[in-house]
Amino acid sequence: MQNELERAGFEIESGVASLPTAFVASYGSGHPVIGIVALLDALPGLSQEKFVTERRPTSPGGAGHGCGHNLIGAADLGAVLAVKQAIDDHSLPGTVRFFGAPAEEIYHGGVYMARDGVFDDVDALLFWHPSTVTTVITRSGLAMDSIRFVFHGLASDATDAAAKGINALAAAYQLSTAAEREKALWPEDAVLNHVLVEGGTIPSIVPERAVLWFFLHARDREAVHTLRGRLHELAEETAQKTRTRVEMQILSSTRPWLINKSIAGLLHEHLEEEPTPESTQAERELADALRLAFDVEGEPRFFEGTLPPVYTDERVLISDDTAEASWIAPRGGFLVACFPLGVPSHTWQWTTSASSSFAHNGMMRAARTVAKTALELMTDRDALEIARREFEAARGDVIYESPLPAELRPFDYLKPRPR
Repeated sequence: MQNELERAGFEIESGVASLPTAFVASYGSGHPVIGIVALLDALPGLSQEKFVTERRPTSPGGAGHGCGHNLIGAADLGAVLAVKQAIDDHSLPGTVRFFGAPAEEIYHGGVYMARDGVFDDVDALLFWHPSTVTTVITRSGLAMDSIRFVFHGLASDATDAAAKGINALAAAYQLSTAAEREKALWPEDAVLNHVLVEGGTIPSIVPERAVLWFFLHARDREAVHTLRGRLHELAEETAQKTRTRVEMQILSSTRPWLINKSIAGLLHEHLEEEPTPESTQAERELADALRLAFDVEGEPRFFEGTLPPVYTDERVLISDDTAEASWIAPRGGFLVACFPLGVPSHTWQWTTSASSSFAHNGMMRAARTVAKTALELMTDRDALEIARREFEAARGDVIYESPLPAELRPFDYLKPRPR
């Protein structure tokens, strides 16, 4: 993408926010600065051949586009090139800016870019995401922390000298069980997900290191902080019981996002102008097969039309990598149907259908919607001012400050640490 944008005359800044694959591409001059944020990533283990009905990885264990980020990158690239062409053709004042925000699935790109001031001079931001429905985003979501608990034990022969070792894996198992039990006491809109990412080498060695990785979601930063503190207490109690040592690592932190109804209204208007993608017979047959795994069948297989905007304080139970940017500038986003109804994201079923013509047409619908809305915000100063006033009212007196610790850098947790 950087090469394509550079060939088109964009000025490229690579490796922003200490993220090797993050970049900013700018074209034009002066204000308004309209940003288009491309959420870039793939999911481990979801490599999959395209357009097949059974699990068939192209690279066993490799990553795949089980969340449609291939469509996001391509649509946003097309949109920003269309805006650039309009700037040239009509001598438009202002700047269009493409933000390549990587590692979206682990809440890194947008979070660290916001912390390092990458969005500070932007007048408005736009983004989109593939889905099973088409709608503008009218509800906020959850704050979150990405944290790891690393247990340190003592290796020993697990067969005839197990008692001389200290089992870090056993400690991780205990924390996992305690955390699941604790969830029953948490607020209804709190979500806890975790995986064991490290737990020893071979069965004959007592594991001296084990790592649990948690995504902790709750309604606001205060709630997340409270629940993180409780998890930390459980981890310390577990370490004491198991004679291990535990350290907590913070990987990322984010707020819920601010909704901007003004930008959402513009996006909705332009979404409705675009025709609904049509599915082929082959795609309908593929959808039938893929939906069976999730006990979904019958009509409709694909969403048609555009849902009307419904604004409510009820939260969606997800967090957003670029939510932090919504506290820096007016931001609007939308979803476009690219996948069969009833098939969840983060699955090989999404990977296999991400290259369908239905997904491609949804991607093109998104590209045109982003481009049209960006140009309207660039040329209609009244619309931009309305969005700005709404943003300032929603943010109130808050002066943006990242929830990340100031000294934390991306992927610090991957660096070797002294024992």
